[in-house]
Amino acid sequence: MKHLVRALVIGACATIMTNGVFANDFAEVGKVIQKYFDGTEKGQLQLLREAFLPTAEIQYVLEDGSLGRLPFPEYVSRFQQGRQIERYGRLVSMDVTGSTAVAKVEIFMASRDRVYTDYILLLKLADGWRISNKVATFRDKF
Repeated sequence: MKHLVRALVIGACATIMTNGVFANDFAEVGKVIQKYFDGTEKGQLQLLREAFLPTAEIQYVLEDGSLGRLPFPEYVSRFQQGRQIERYGRLVSMDVTGSTAVAKVEIFMASRDRVYTDYILLLKLADGWRISNKVATFRDKF
């Protein structure tokens, strides 16, 4: 029976490979997620550009039940360089298979008293891991 490595690896990583996934892939995906958190929380737009592919899209369900779509250039334009937002993210789970990964994150936004849940899709390209798309939803903080 084959086993997959399913843990977030922090710090220095050996190049152990299981089913085509290197242990350091988990750490590298974690770094991309951290760029997303820092970019949005601290207004560090360059980090967002490093984390996302320029073709990425954010999708969500509007109040009327229809599909909302936000291309990455429009998404990044909603943040102001250097403007900090009370927005705190945490990585809930991650799965890596070959050159693809999915991460579930939760983000608490104090100003809206909401918790957002993002399902983030990532691809490992020649220059490293990047967010290709994400879907998002929210709930009121309890």
